[in-house]
Amino acid sequence: MSPEHDIDPNLLAGTQAYLDGLHRCQTPPLRLKNAWDEFYQTYDPVIRRFAVSCGTPDVEDSVQQVWLAVHTHLRDFRYDPEGARFTTWLYTLVENKVIDHARRRARRPTEDLTNEPAWQAGGPDDPHAEYERRECQAIVRAALAEFRKRVSENSYRVAYLRLLEGQSTAEVCSHLGFTREQVYLLLNRGKPILWRLIKVCAGNGPVRKVQAY
Repeated sequence: MSPEHDIDPNLLAGTQAYLDGLHRCQTPPLRLKNAWDEFYQTYDPVIRRFAVSCGTPDVEDSVQQVWLAVHTHLRDFRYDPEGARFTTWLYTLVENKVIDHARRRARRPTEDLTNEPAWQAGGPDDPHAEYERRECQAIVRAALAEFRKRVSENSYRVAYLRLLEGQSTAEVCSHLGFTREQVYLLLNRGKPILWRLIKVCAGNGPVRKVQAY
């Protein structure tokens, strides 16, 4: 079914079951994996189109945030073709994430690690900026070292490339041979753990208010 005509209820049910299995740490059967693959291939272009129509300055970041939210919240969506349409729910989700992204960038224009490591910001002739860059790098390296002990190697590699290497989602996919869906899922699973470790390592340091990725 074309996404412009909302969603096939069977596809939605299969996708929700797939996500529910993942959140229960279960291995979903092949039919549910196929449902997720179809869902992702169908709605990734729709999300991108919605993000552009909402005026996002960074399509990749907004799309990533939307997929993370889909992983978390789609299980609770209750479809009603007469009222609760899926495309309406999805557009609202995209719009909210674009607004959140704009607010975050406005509050922390040089501290946001989502697209660029904090230590890469600032000019080379600013001693204070150089000090903060080095301190941020040390904090993130320490957090990642502890993070590696607690998660899968794939989760660590994705976080390393995003934070220390400053690679975009597309670059991480290319480097590791993962799909966007795999990268988003690994980020979503690892983000709470890594963010807690960064806060512990930072203390009162310069990245105490920065999002992990």
